[in-house]
Amino acid sequence: MRSTTIRAEPLSIEVQQQIDACCDKFEQALKAGESPATSDYLAGVAPVGHAELLLELTAIEFAYRRTQVRGYSEGLHLRCPHCQNQVELLADARLEEITCDSCGDTFSLVDENTTAGGLQALQRIAHFELIRCLGTGGFGSVWEARDTELDRLVALKIPRKSQLSAREAEQFFREARTAAQLKHRHIVPVHEVGKEGSIVFIVTDLIHGVPLSESLLESTLSTQETAQLCATLAEALAYAHQQGVIHRDLKPSNVMLDQERQPHLLDFGLAKRETGAITMTLDGTVLGTPAYMSPEQATGKSHWIDRRTDIYSMGVMLFQMLTQELPYRGTAQQQIQQRVDDDAPDPRKLNAHVPDDLATICLKCLERDPNRRFATADEFAAELRRYLRGEPIKSRPISNIHRAARWAKRKPALATAALLTAVLAIAGPLAAVSIESGRLIIKGQHDERGRVIARNEQEKEELASRLEQVEQQLTAIRKAHPGMEEVSFWHQRLIADFIKENQKARENLLKQPPATASRELQQQAEAHLGWEYLLDSAGQQQAAARHGSIARDLLTSLNLRQPGVSRFRILLAECLTELSELQYSLGQQEQAARSANDALSLRNSLAAAHPDDLKYQLDQFYSVGKQLKFDQMITEQGQKTAEAKTWMKLKNDLSQKLTVEPEDFYSLACYLTQHDTHSAHDLAPISASEILEQDEVE
Repeated sequence: MRSTTIRAEPLSIEVQQQIDACCDKFEQALKAGESPATSDYLAGVAPVGHAELLLELTAIEFAYRRTQVRGYSEGLHLRCPHCQNQVELLADARLEEITCDSCGDTFSLVDENTTAGGLQALQRIAHFELIRCLGTGGFGSVWEARDTELDRLVALKIPRKSQLSAREAEQFFREARTAAQLKHRHIVPVHEVGKEGSIVFIVTDLIHGVPLSESLLESTLSTQETAQLCATLAEALAYAHQQGVIHRDLKPSNVMLDQERQPHLLDFGLAKRETGAITMTLDGTVLGTPAYMSPEQATGKSHWIDRRTDIYSMGVMLFQMLTQELPYRGTAQQQIQQRVDDDAPDPRKLNAHVPDDLATICLKCLERDPNRRFATADEFAAELRRYLRGEPIKSRPISNIHRAARWAKRKPALATAALLTAVLAIAGPLAAVSIESGRLIIKGQHDERGRVIARNEQEKEELASRLEQVEQQLTAIRKAHPGMEEVSFWHQRLIADFIKENQKARENLLKQPPATASRELQQQAEAHLGWEYLLDSAGQQQAAARHGSIARDLLTSLNLRQPGVSRFRILLAECLTELSELQYSLGQQEQAARSANDALSLRNSLAAAHPDDLKYQLDQFYSVGKQLKFDQMITEQGQKTAEAKTWMKLKNDLSQKLTVEPEDFYSLACYLTQHDTHSAHDLAPISASEILEQDEVE
């Protein structure tokens, strides 16, 4: 069943062997009753042979199906110019080289180098006798002829030119290729294709009747006759669509009415297969008749053309039969521009007797957006049949609001102007009333604002009077105590100047990595702790917290190295206490609570290790109080925690211990009020000088 195809460049023997093997497997699968997919066999052939393999597999399947179904034939039939035997031309066969199965000779239907005379003196073509010319079209003429072999009357379509280019021949035979596949009683069948010298021709059935275009000029169809005729054509069109063929040039002159007034579709010269065919609009050429083509067809967008394009053309024909007019008039360019920019007019405006349902069906076919038309010709035919039976149709007319929205989208400038005019006409009086109401509201708000300002002015005067009295009292106090100075102001100024002068040293300190020796590590920790105190007193809490965090980490490292040195724990506890206050002021409540809790743990361990030293007991008491404050801020107010109970117990114990001897009273009072005792005896177990000088740790 292999077919012979002529190539521009022959394939290698290896690729041909691969193609032969795949074809054998494909044919065996067909004989076994399977339905193999051609794409499944591409993997067995090199990419250069894919196109050839697909053609061979298609030819095998076509031949096999034809032998299985009696009378099945979708190819074109033509006569070999050498032996006059029938030759079947497959849908995808090349017109330039056709091989006759009987004699083996090769001939072409496209010959650009051959010239011949016209048809003026021509009386016979092949075995067909020309009787009379039935009409002419844009590409060729149609003749009534007699088939001398079968003794029947047929119609021959012959090109207008006696010499055809390859492109023109392809367009001419497109009708035959597509129509030959269609076997429907309302589609004119194609019998064969022939060539006589330089003249090619197509043989079809001869329909005795008149074109629909002439019938519309002679008489007017009733609405029932119009609906019946369009329903019949839609059903024939649905069949063609199911076979994968789109007409693309539906118009009254391509519909023939026989003697029984039954319509027949003909002239598939511009027809397009949905698969397997190259469209004639690859170069942007617009094909079709302007008065009947769809908007997407008019703009040359061939990739958007599908079966809904034929639905639009059917809508134009229905509109013309209902109104005796076309939806768009003017020159070809004007008609194309109108159907692209404007919606089709309502046929009831041209003929008031058109039924509403039929007008709705017509306008649905003429929608500019293909998605709003009938999806298939079957739906169109079914809707017409419902109308003919008197049943409700499913299509719904476009609402006035939707129609206005479409018009506004097409003409935004005019729509904006119309909208503004309507808004001004309607909203003008309403705006006046609204403005007056707004004016009254604003006046009331203005009066109320005036009263508020008056009250504020009165309160301001009262506050100014009180401030003046306070300033007078302060002046009196200063006069009574001329030596009094605002020590805190000068103290803050002194600290600020100190920080400014030592800023470079602080930056260098921040860049230093932790020291390895314990002594240097201690000095770094004390330096960071000192900067924590200074920056906190200057109001730079963020910077102070940074130094405090570094001091905490360094002191923690010292305590791990020397857990028995009390002064490291004391310094770490003081660092954590100060850091907790800073973290709280920065909004870090949970971190503040953890720092206070760590400080308390150190205070507890020191108090436990030195039960007789009052200073450790007081520090423990203060730490418990601070931890209690943070817990109350985080937890519910007034909640009794373990710290609260501990704080009460320590308070009771300290109340008894604070009853000291007279010689210790001064030291206790100085410690409680954070004053220097200026004496050798102190409650603190380790003085500040001892912290800095004693017990150097290697």
